[in-house]
Amino acid sequence: MAAKFFVAIDFDGMITGADITDAVIQKFARPGWEDAEQRWEEGLIGSRECLFEQMGLIDAPMDAILEYVDTFTIDPAFPGFVEFLQRHRIPHGIVSDGFKVFSERILRNAGITEVPIYAN
Repeated sequence: MAAKFFVAIDFDGMITGADITDAVIQKFARPGWEDAEQRWEEGLIGSRECLFEQMGLIDAPMDAILEYVDTFTIDPAFPGFVEFLQRHRIPHGIVSDGFKVFSERILRNAGITEVPIYAN
C-alpha cells in the first residue's frame, strides 16, 4: 500500500544544529548584513530580498565557503530516520529555504546521497 503523505524534513536546525546560511552570512558577509536582517525581522522586506542583500555582501570564494560548511555535521539520529523512511517506502525529502549546495555538501560528508532536496 502506497503512502498517501509526504514527509517534509527541514534542514537548518533540524538535520543540523545550526542555520547554515545564517552561519555563512555571519562569517563571510561584510558589515551591513545586520541591517537587512533587522528590516526583515520588522516585516519591511521579504525573505528573498533579505537573503539577496546579505549574500551580495559576501566576496569569499566558494571554496572557502564550502570549507567552512564542511565544519557542520548532522544529527546522529538522522541516518536511521532516513533508513526507516526508505525501508517503509515513505515518500520524503528535505524542504529548505537554505541553499541546496550547502545541504548536499553536509549530507554527502555524512554519507547520505539518496534524499531529495528541495531548496534554493
